[in-house]
Amino acid sequence: MKKLIIIGLFFSLVFSLQIHSQEAEKKEEKKAYEFTIQKENQHTAVPNQYRSGTCWSFAGIGFVEAEILRQSGKTYNLSEMFIVRHAYSDKARKYVRLHGSLNLGGGGVLNNVMYVIKNYGLIPDESYPGLVIGEEKHVHG
Repeated sequence: MKKLIIIGLFFSLVFSLQIHSQEAEKKEEKKAYEFTIQKENQHTAVPNQYRSGTCWSFAGIGFVEAEILRQSGKTYNLSEMFIVRHAYSDKARKYVRLHGSLNLGGGGVLNNVMYVIKNYGLIPDESYPGLVIGEEKHVHG
C-alpha cells in the first residue's frame, strides 16, 4: 500500500511539474514580436474593387499612382475603369478580327494597363468612375 501511495505521489509531482512548464511556455508565446519601422514610403489609399474582377487594373493603377507620388510628391486618384474599358474594347476588337480564335473573357495583366496608358492616356477617377448608373460599387457579374 505504501508503494502505491509513493508511486501516486511521484506521478502527481511529475504531472504538476509538466503543467507548470507548459504554462511557462504559454507565457513566453504570448510575447509578440514588435516590428520597428526603419523606412516608410509614401503611398496612396487602397481602393475597393468590390466584385469587378479587375484586380489587374487596380494593381497597375496603384503602381502608377505610387510612382507619381514618389517622383513628384503629388497624389492623384486615377481611373481604373478607364483602363478596363479600353483594354476590354481592344480585346473584343481583336476577338472579332481573329474570327473567335482568341479567348474573350474577363481579366487582364499589368501589360494591359501600360498598353492603355501608352495608347489612350490616363484620366482622373472623378472624370470616369466607370460605375453603372445608380450603383456605388463595381459589380461585373
